[in-house]
Formats: sequence, C-alpha cells, structure tokens
Amino acid sequence: MSNKKEQIFRILPERLKRMVDQVMMQEDLDFEQVTEICIRVGKPVCVYLGGKEVRVNYTAGREELKEIVNYMSRYSPYAFEEEMRKGFLTIEGGHRVGMAGKAITEQDRVRNLRYVSSVHIRAAHEVKGCANKVFPYIANQKELCHTMIISPPGCGKTTLLRDIIRQVSDGNDYVKGCTVGVVDERSEIAGCYLGAAQNDIGLRSDVLDACPKAEGMLMMIRSMTPKVVAADEIGTKEDVEAIEYAMHCGCRMICDSSRGTLWKSSGKSRCWGSSSRRSGLRGTLFCVRETGPVFLMEYTTGGDSHVSEAVWSRLCDCGVLGFGIGYGRKLNLHLEELRFLRELYRMIRGEIQYTKEPFPEVMLEVSSRIKEPYASLFVQAHRAFEEQGSLQFPQWFRSYDIRDLGILPERAGG
Repeated sequence: MSNKKEQIFRILPERLKRMVDQVMMQEDLDFEQVTEICIRVGKPVCVYLGGKEVRVNYTAGREELKEIVNYMSRYSPYAFEEEMRKGFLTIEGGHRVGMAGKAITEQDRVRNLRYVSSVHIRAAHEVKGCANKVFPYIANQKELCHTMIISPPGCGKTTLLRDIIRQVSDGNDYVKGCTVGVVDERSEIAGCYLGAAQNDIGLRSDVLDACPKAEGMLMMIRSMTPKVVAADEIGTKEDVEAIEYAMHCGCRMICDSSRGTLWKSSGKSRCWGSSSRRSGLRGTLFCVRETGPVFLMEYTTGGDSHVSEAVWSRLCDCGVLGFGIGYGRKLNLHLEELRFLRELYRMIRGEIQYTKEPFPEVMLEVSSRIKEPYASLFVQAHRAFEEQGSLQFPQWFRSYDIRDLGILPERAGG
C-alpha cells in the first residue's frame, strides 16, 4: 500500500475502505492519481482523479462521518476546535480534510462545527519540476522577481507555487538558493501536520502554519528575516498592505490568487479589476522586474508557456497595472534613489506603527534590511543617539553631509 493511500485510509471506516478499493480495482485506477474523495450523508461517495469522477456504490450515514471526525481528531474533537472552526483539518501526509455541517456561532463568529454532514478529503499533490518552464520569466540575474499567479480554482496554481518555493529555496540554474518564509494560512502549500511540513518546500524554507496572511507576513519578516516571502490566496486589502510592507523591507514576494484580482497603487487610491477566464487558459502569471516592465505569462492546460503581449497590451489600455511596483528601464540613478528613499520612509513609518519601538531602535532594525550606503548611515545614527541621549534626528541629520553618501549628482560649478 502506498504512503498516500495508507495515510488517507487511516481516517476511513473499514467498510468504506473496502468499497473504495474494490472500485479502484474494477476500474483499473491508480490511487496515486486520486485528488479528492467526497463523502456526504445519504449520498454516494465520489472519488476524483485526473478530472474524472468515479462513484462508489456506498452511501455514508452520520455514524460513518462521525467516525471519520473521531479518527482525524484522535477521538478528541475539542482539542482541534480551532482548526475545526476554520472548517478543515490537516492529517499526516499534508492531506486536507474539509468539513461542512451546522455551524455553532458565538458573538457572530464561528466557534465550532456540529452535525458534520459532508467531508471532502483533498489529497496532497506534489508535481516536482512543474515550475521549470516558468523560471526564465520570473528570474533575473540569479534573483527572483516579485511574482503573482492568478488562476481559477482547481487549475494547479498552489502546486505551481509550491514547486517555485522549493526551487527558490534549494536553488537552481536561474536563482541562487535563499531563505523563504512561507505563510500558509490554509495549510495547502506545506501541508503541515503537527507543525512539520509534509510537502517538500526546500531546505531553506520556514513555515508559519494556520496563521492569517497579513499578520503572518509581518511576523515572518521580523522573526526569520527571509529573502523571499510566499503566501497563498491573496485577496483582501490587509493582504495587499502586508505585501507592500514586505516589499519595502526588501523581501521578494511569491503569491497566488484564485479571484483573478489585479491591484494598482496610485497615490492613496487602490482599484481592483478581474482577469478573464478564457478557454484553455489555466492561469496568468505576473512578474515584476526592478529594472524592467511587468511581464505577463500564461500557462495553459497543455503545459506550454508563452508571454502574451496582446493580453498585456489590453491590460495597459485599461489602466490596470500588474502586481507590485514596475520600474521603467530608462530610469536614471537619481530617480531610482528617490524612489528608494520614498520606500525607506514607508518602511520606517511601518516599523514605528507596528513595533512601537524608540526611534534609535527602529533605525538599527531597518539598517539590517536596506542597502548601502543607507545601512551605514542608519547604524551611525543609532550610535549617535546612544551616545547622546538628548539628540534629535533633525539636529543630527543637519550636521551630516548627505553628499558623503555618493548618491546625489554634483551640481555644475559646485
């Protein structure tokens, strides 16, 4: 018996195991191809594999579903109340078991589920190497570009995201291996069981499991100092603001969304638009290069990848920019530094708002995440504040010759 089959069969009643086994043998199907098993009270059990639905001649009752819940929770449902409140549990192997039934609410929040009437077992699905064709578009000079994958549900965006994370963490011909912070709110990327990742996400990856994305990204940046931050199912305003903060901290972003939402930042305004779902299109990938335009890439059901200039032109005509901050190729050094200073200001502001630390400590913390010569400038400022407790930043900054940084052009005639 394969590991996948053994792990899933551990939570199924004996009779259901036999019936599923019998159907798989009759249809000459491989259990390794199973993607989902749906069990509903009073209805036939359905098994899905490779886009095909196979019905099992077995009707589950409430007792069978109760037995499955007991197996999942080790006969202690209340110990898993927090997970069940979210509607799913992750079992050994990274397989996710979703549940539906009567919701018990308290102060307008779901507290738990009772009278479970449906159980959907989503088998963990790894396809190593599926991101190979993507890397020429999302890597530049051995570094990853900010990347967002957009596709309808069930098209494999999380599978693609997982393999990108694995290859970025381990390193390949296109990127140098680096630390990746994975914020896995729904336990789909790493498939953590008892805190340990069940899926292969690379040797330099750290996972924050079952944590809200917006809060988790901030926690990951402060505690683990990742080079790359990865998250699943971006969709809320808070998620976008957390991504902005991560990017201003110098982290590269990898994420996906099934809502097909595009985000544009223009001053203080934000607008949302939808990407179209066309026949044969599995997903859309946005990539932001710091020294170039936004690249739009489509990956189809056939697995072929190509850059769609036509779609990109239509999006530009509509005034909807891709995810992230696109820098024009012909920006001069002075303009780039001004942009960085603006981001630096936002980083400092975000650090003060989030940590409530004294300004000298903020300077030291920010210095570890920014480039030279600003890092040295901030370290010098921190030392000056430590030595002179009454020193104010404007007073210190006026005494510092900004031209010593070597970022401003010399004026004609001095």
